[in-house]
Amino acid sequence: MHKRISLFAGLTALFAMASAHADYTCPFVVPTKLTVPDNINPETGHTFDVYKADGICWVNAQAFVALLDPQGSPTTKPHLATITSSSENQWIVDQLLTPALNLPIPLAQSQVWIGGFRDGDATATGGWRWENDEGPFSGVNGGTGFTNWATSEPNNTGGSENWVTLGRYSTNLSGWNDEGAAVGSIGGFIVEYDTPRTAANCVGTTTEACTTVRGQTLTFPAGSFDQNTGNIKFTAYEFNDPRVDPSNGKCSVSRGPLVLFNDAAFGPFATLTIPEYLCGSPKFLVVKVDASDLTIKKGAVLVVNETDVILPGNLYKCFDPILGRVPALADLFKDPQNQDVVVWQSTDPSKMLEGPVGSGVGVGPSNGIYFGTAAEITSFCGSTGAKARTGSYFLVGMHVDFNLANDYPANSAANYANFFALTQYKLSLLKQSVENARLAGSINKPDAQAMASMVKNAITAMNAGDPGSALNSVNKFLFKVNSSTYFFPVTVTENYNGDHLMRGENIAFTLRVKVIPYKPVP
Repeated sequence: MHKRISLFAGLTALFAMASAHADYTCPFVVPTKLTVPDNINPETGHTFDVYKADGICWVNAQAFVALLDPQGSPTTKPHLATITSSSENQWIVDQLLTPALNLPIPLAQSQVWIGGFRDGDATATGGWRWENDEGPFSGVNGGTGFTNWATSEPNNTGGSENWVTLGRYSTNLSGWNDEGAAVGSIGGFIVEYDTPRTAANCVGTTTEACTTVRGQTLTFPAGSFDQNTGNIKFTAYEFNDPRVDPSNGKCSVSRGPLVLFNDAAFGPFATLTIPEYLCGSPKFLVVKVDASDLTIKKGAVLVVNETDVILPGNLYKCFDPILGRVPALADLFKDPQNQDVVVWQSTDPSKMLEGPVGSGVGVGPSNGIYFGTAAEITSFCGSTGAKARTGSYFLVGMHVDFNLANDYPANSAANYANFFALTQYKLSLLKQSVENARLAGSINKPDAQAMASMVKNAITAMNAGDPGSALNSVNKFLFKVNSSTYFFPVTVTENYNGDHLMRGENIAFTLRVKVIPYKPVP
């Protein structure tokens, strides 16, 4: 009883606050949840609810959703539905909108709010963003991000259509409409919960290989979690990279880092920052693994992505070797930029060496194309594979993108120079990781000195323009990592063995596949 009174009072206060800031009548409406046959999207595992609320405005719907129970976990924060793929758009129409409102029978109040809004842009096509910090999208079909605007939409009729609906047109229920001026046509709204799922095949297995989304497997080192009671939970988010120009698949629309999940509801350190040199192809998937039950002191998580299964129709695959592997195709596909890669980041970006100087841990640049906390960690092809030191964010469907002026073969010298410089940057982070392990007492002094010497030799070789010798030194480093004993005093919270494997194998792969074969012939 008290909970109901509290909820009602909270709604009243929030609705009044929202109405005070709106430029149209925004009445108080108490929503009612409707029953639908199936409210779990099988592709993402996210849960959806449909609420009937005739005449409710977007800001009041948003206020209501903010007070809903987060289904037992702060990470399942409810929000107005965000739609980032055509399959999700059609599923919402077929499984939620049509059965809930008995559409396509024309109704005066057939539209429902979803989580799109215009942020600080007075034009019809500018400033569109998704709730839940899931990024911007275009005001025209075929632009950045997935969109499905109905014909002649958005048009900003009356100058106050700042929010997105579904259901406006009976002959095109899946088409989007910008609305705001005619709230009398609104029949309700759709709520989405980013519900974590349990990965398959984890509990009771001897290999501890887990399937997250179809096409991705994560194999954890033995003893990472209790095989009888432990499990791995994950949440999947699909994005269209807003920086991609759809005409060429390159991040040329808006260069710069891409920041996702910059919302406290995901945790105090949950921001995922993808550096400028990494780009979606054009779709990419973020698999956020709950690592709270994981204890990985040694070894690394083996990541295998069948990208064409996870994101069918995306542009690139991973080849090893690249040159000569696809002779019938255009030179575009021989560009080492245009290769599918694995990207990873800790949920807590403060634990990433890629973070900017002065952030506490990071030794990366404070600006430039490497600025960000996500790391490219690819170490083998076939399926695209890598090793990561623990759970957290795993990104599928990205490629390296130094910009159009550095494409191969049009500018092979600049292409090579950029991959060369990227490898030097990664070696500087590996050097710091070895030093951190020594200072933490995770490796003994002789092993630390040997590892540091091998990394130094690789750096020296790169400075001398000799990537072949650098690869030789990195391979020796990896042999030393695999033959050394790592210690775990109570003060050690990082898996340095996993970090060294992750970084070392990625550098070796990059040198062997993307640098050495492209070295200019004198």
